[in-house]
Order: sequence, then C-alpha cells, then structure tokens
Amino acid sequence: MKKNWFLRIGLISLVLALATTCLLGGTFAKYTTTVSGSDNIQVAKFAFKATDVDGIELENDGAEINLFANAKTDATGTVQTGMFAPGVYGTFSIVLDNTGSDVDVVINDDSEVAITLSASDEDAFDLDTAFIKFVVSYESIGEEPDYGAVASLNDLAAAVEAAIELDEGDYIEKGLAVTIYVAYIWEGATDAVDSAIGDFATANNPLTITMDITIIADQKIV
Repeated sequence: MKKNWFLRIGLISLVLALATTCLLGGTFAKYTTTVSGSDNIQVAKFAFKATDVDGIELENDGAEINLFANAKTDATGTVQTGMFAPGVYGTFSIVLDNTGSDVDVVINDDSEVAITLSASDEDAFDLDTAFIKFVVSYESIGEEPDYGAVASLNDLAAAVEAAIELDEGDYIEKGLAVTIYVAYIWEGATDAVDSAIGDFATANNPLTITMDITIIADQKIV
C-alpha cells in the first residue's frame, strides 16, 4: 500500500510540474530583440582626361590638338609661318589630368604615339631620317633646351610614348596631374639631308607631319 501511495504522489508531482511549466511559459515575458541597419556608398568618379597646353582635350574619336602651333625661327620672316624647316624650333605639352577623379589611374601600355607623313621615300625622307633634336621631360623646359643627339621622327614618337606611359610602377594619384614637356628643333643633319627633305617636300607638296596620340587610362587596382 505504501508503494502505491508513493507512486501516486510521484505521478501527481510530475503532472503539477508540467502544468506549472506550461503556465509559466505563457504568462511571463522573455528577452527578445530585433536589430536592423543600413549604409550607402557613393560611386567614385573616373574623370581622367588628357589635354594639350591650350587645354584642348583628346577625345574618344580624336581631336585636333595644338602640338606644333608655336613652331618658330629666331630670324623673323625667314621661314613661312606654320612651316617646318632647318632652324625651326618649338615646344608642346601633354597634360595627363586626373584632378577630377576619385581613383588613382595607371596608363595602359597599349597607349600609343604615332607620327605619319603624307608621303615618304626611304631614299629621300621617311620616319627614320635623322634630322631633328628634341628633349622630353616631366619638368618645365627652359628657354635654352638641352637637346639630345640628332634623331628621327620615330625616335621622337617613341620618347613621347614612353613618357606618357610613365615609369614602371608609377601611377597618377586621384586629384593630381602629370605634365609632359617636349621641345624640338630641326637641327643636326647635314646640308645634303636637309636639302633632300626640302626637295622631297617640293615634289610632294603639301608634305605634312602628323602626330597622333592615343592614351588609355585604367583605374589602379592594388
């Protein structure tokens, strides 16, 4: 009999405990929380551009820029204005302008500077004919440039292209610009070479020299 009483008491206690648990679960509050948040980010501007010294901008479809507009001679009037001849010299600049961007840029190695002639003849005058001197610099060039050795138009194009592409590992920081200065002069060739070029120009009038510049700027990715 005592065992039955103990068993009954145990069952009753279990039932009461379960009932109490259910009641407490439905009666009392519990800790709970809901959190949320938001953020936004502005897209960085990529506003790289390249210009000549007069601010004329190179464009996707090309632009008429002023590279040889200030060619001149010391002796006024000895050469027709706007013509290239022995003794004619000049300067031009190319500005790699990243001042409007929010990102650093590198200049792609596929950038190109190409010089073309409206006519050429390797026996008289072509892009490999050495007849000029020039200097290319990231610093402003004074009134008496330290020209290099006599060189060709292909040499000039290669030097300007190398300057545009910057040294390996270099880049243009956001908000900054790099200016490339170029000075040139028709000087250093023999009289025979100079005369041959002049005769070729007469036979192929108008003989023109054109420099085309293509600059590819990419966002710098670390």
